[in-house]
Amino acid sequence: MLTALEGLCRDTDGRYATDEELQFLLDYTESFQLRLSTYHKIHSSEVLIMQQVRDRLRSRDPVNQVWGSGKYQQKCQDDTMLILRNCALAMLLDDYHRLRDRLLLWLQTMMAALNKQNSCRLTCEVMAEVLESLLTPEESKLICAILEENCHILKSLER
Repeated sequence: MLTALEGLCRDTDGRYATDEELQFLLDYTESFQLRLSTYHKIHSSEVLIMQQVRDRLRSRDPVNQVWGSGKYQQKCQDDTMLILRNCALAMLLDDYHRLRDRLLLWLQTMMAALNKQNSCRLTCEVMAEVLESLLTPEESKLICAILEENCHILKSLER
């Protein structure tokens, strides 16, 4: 939304916006209540979401190679929570571009440097599964679309 508003301001400098240029505002207002309730639901369920992500990752990776152990494991969990929070905000604001530009491209670079793209991708997939199990189909569709884009970005550097 913020990126689209910035674009609208830039593109309509000195003139009135057309109906087509304003359509994204109408679309956003129609989906706002669902976005807001989904955001609150993710916020209030954050601990449960993270616990289920950890449990599912452990069941898929009993050797614990995805998140490692010790301080590294805590850092991975913290980063995953940061991603969840930023995805929820991107979903609320309908502004995936800001998430991509401010967080995901940095994360992509870091995961490539650590050779952890696969771990990151798996965590993203598991988080989508958890959210689909906890949210309504409408809520899940909003947030999982963002997670799917995240996975796509993170896959782009896999070897």
